Amino acid sequence: MIAGAAGLEFSYWHVIPTVRSGQYVTPYRTLIGHIERPLGHVHFSEAHYGVYVNPLRRAALAPFADHTAPTVRSLQVAHADRFVAKTDVSGSIGLVAGVADTTPLLVRKPWQDMPVMPAVVRWRIVGVTRWNVAADFRQTIPLPSAFGGFYARRTSQNHAGRCGRYRIYLARGWDSTTVRNGTYSVEVVAADTRGNSTRFPDVAARTNGLRLR
Repeated sequence: MIAGAAGLEFSYWHVIPTVRSGQYVTPYRTLIGHIERPLGHVHFSEAHYGVYVNPLRRAALAPFADHTAPTVRSLQVAHADRFVAKTDVSGSIGLVAGVADTTPLLVRKPWQDMPVMPAVVRWRIVGVTRWNVAADFRQTIPLPSAFGGFYARRTSQNHAGRCGRYRIYLARGWDSTTVRNGTYSVEVVAADTRGNSTRFPDVAARTNGLRLR
């Protein structure tokens, strides 16, 4: 960990340090360490007074450019802890989106072509709900204890040679009986910190509940 002014801290994980505790370092000049073998990668983090912030947020780490757009790969409906067909939905349901982003820079083996998490995920049921934010990591990330409120089952992190999966809860416990029976379109938007985004249209659940009340 390297400490700066005003509570600023930079951490590098999986690094064998070449500096001693308490040593002053100079940006772009001091060699702080070597990547630990056989891990072959580094975790970099930035914190302000102990609160982690997104180092790729605007006006932060530079120079940085990203022209790749995230993707929304899937939309699923969960009912009573199991996934059901989108054509036959009733009662209290959850909506789960599979999302991914790509790194704008080349990543070396065995971590090449691995997905990363989009910074923002929004969704709506057209004509029923307003736009809702399922996740917004542009400034910071949730505490580990809160991950279960964002990531759905079958979410996994990247491992060397094996891609992870990012599955985000759009809604949990949404009552489909509050709208008339019919077919509705669900839209999901995934975006990064530079505003690149993808909108995913889908024909969602045929509800079997009561009229709008």
